[in-house]
Amino acid sequence: MTRNVIISDSNDLYGDLKEKYPVAWKALSELGKWSNKAQVFESLKYTPLEIAELRQITTSINLQNKVAVTEIQSGIDEKLEEGLLEVLMRISPELQPVFYTDCFKMLTRNIDKLFKVIEYVLRKKCVFITSNFYISNGYVSKRKALLRPAHYDEDVEENLKQYNGLRKTHLKAFKTVSNFMLN
Repeated sequence: MTRNVIISDSNDLYGDLKEKYPVAWKALSELGKWSNKAQVFESLKYTPLEIAELRQITTSINLQNKVAVTEIQSGIDEKLEEGLLEVLMRISPELQPVFYTDCFKMLTRNIDKLFKVIEYVLRKKCVFITSNFYISNGYVSKRKALLRPAHYDEDVEENLKQYNGLRKTHLKAFKTVSNFMLN
């Protein structure tokens, strides 16, 4: 009898994502089932993260100003930049219930940072959406025919005008974001 043994590698960059970001992991795992149907699943119960947990110091900001932030950043840096932290500080069901980025790569190419942001948003009982995906703690969906991820601001604007192939829940949130960003 042959036995497969998995050896833990302390240099594995992704091995601890499931433990560090359980809500994001669960939602992305459900999204990964890649069905043309929305995936409804039991939401995970976790306390919200605080901004200080994302970086080890606090920031003060006037949360009354609604601002769409476009920021050019390093794609691989694990640090959460001030502009991103300011956006995340506004995330709440009452103030700003949706976090939007056209695609994952426009937020970051650092997987730990991506999971950290998704975890933060979902634990706030808010929604993380892209032009192709709707991700919440308990419900995920994808666009039927995926759009090409944006590379430039013009691509983002074009993707924001595309409503075809979205599930009803994604469509409602996407239209709200689109109207805000384009007007």
